Amino acid sequence: MMEKATSPVEGAAVDLLFISDQDEASKTEAGWETKLASGVLRYHGDKGAESYSLEMGAEATLLTTRGDKSGRGAEYSALELFDGKLLTMCDRTGNCDEIAITDDGGLTIRPLTDASGSEVRFRMGDGAKDKPLKVEWATPKDGKLFVGSTGKERTDDDGNVVHEGEMWCKWLSPTTYSIEHVDTRPMYSALRAAAECEQGAGYMIHEGGRWSDIHGCWFFMPRKLSREPYDEVKDAAKCVNLMLACTEPPAADGSNVAMQECLDFRELRGCSDFLFVPGSSECHLFVTRTEESLDGVLATYATVIDLQANVLMSERVIGQSRKFEGVALVTPPFVDAVCKSGSKAPPPPAEEAAPLDREAKLREIFTATDFSNDGNINVEEFKALAASQSSIALSMQEAVFGMVDANSDGTLSIGEFVKFNLLSGAAVDDATFLKQADAWLELAKTRAVEPAAEPEAASSPEPEP
Repeated sequence: MMEKATSPVEGAAVDLLFISDQDEASKTEAGWETKLASGVLRYHGDKGAESYSLEMGAEATLLTTRGDKSGRGAEYSALELFDGKLLTMCDRTGNCDEIAITDDGGLTIRPLTDASGSEVRFRMGDGAKDKPLKVEWATPKDGKLFVGSTGKERTDDDGNVVHEGEMWCKWLSPTTYSIEHVDTRPMYSALRAAAECEQGAGYMIHEGGRWSDIHGCWFFMPRKLSREPYDEVKDAAKCVNLMLACTEPPAADGSNVAMQECLDFRELRGCSDFLFVPGSSECHLFVTRTEESLDGVLATYATVIDLQANVLMSERVIGQSRKFEGVALVTPPFVDAVCKSGSKAPPPPAEEAAPLDREAKLREIFTATDFSNDGNINVEEFKALAASQSSIALSMQEAVFGMVDANSDGTLSIGEFVKFNLLSGAAVDDATFLKQADAWLELAKTRAVEPAAEPEAASSPEPEP
């Protein structure tokens, strides 16, 4: 597909808006709120990972009084400029709202209404039941707006399918804003067949999907993928780094799905949205990924890649304590309105002051300690991380190993290792965490070369992982 690629004019810039889904934190005394942030994406020429830059701008707070019966609302997961209106959809209520510019140049959020004056609300499945669709993504196609959900069936605690309502999509027509229900189970199933996570044996969850007129196919960057049945606890660490392309009609066996890895793999960081960069012939993708760490820290990252997964803008943090789940190309008046309604967003931390990626550091330690390269750490390998190799220190390290080994199988998986150390280190600052992590890494590297180091004299051991 890259043979169709073009590049924007050097210096070309496009305006972007990002909308947040803060989950339960959206609730306020006055209703439910979301954050709408602005940014400018600029092309600097063919310079590898520095071909693009992103400058974040002002951020506005928008308030709605519409929520669901459980007290949730404003959990917006899609954002799209369609038919001259900036539309956003809530993944809790199914509501489709319009972000409009007020007479004084500010912003307001209000229900989108159809030709009959009724508020537009997406329902799951064929729309027969009054159950809200968990809207996750939207894309223009054939003059309409195609609105999608997770693409995953809902199951009970025993793995039985309860419904497939989130495997349907919707057509939203311009002008009238009428809704048509589309059975897209064959498309989602084809994607899963290609990735070997078919229904009953695994799942795939989508938050970003785009139709390309130029390439004549669908593009998806799933947020999560599992090749085992859904488990609410394990699901938190099922993020994936895949890009898929699928032509129409979908083949049941997934044979018309192209698939490749993109970006680096982070089990807690997955795609929340993406869009095609104007001027690239739909070959450059601006991608957002959100991360919710095991110690409850939220962040949103942004990058630019091409269809061969080459990085054109290094991934960087664009929102601390923010889950920006929708991004849209917009016109300047919307950016001006954000500036008038909001305040200047705090600048992202400088590269040298960026928040420590604790998970990445722990993964590096795990790899260095896995001397046998079998993907697990046994108790003898784990002992290499003891500050002292005295009998007392090694006995304590063995006891810690038993605490980390959550499933008591005698080995530590990378998930067990990362989860335990993120939780145990949650109370310390980044500098303290990094100091201890670097000490473990040095011990692992040293003892991988000299595994039979002589025991040291007994001394007070340092805190163990």
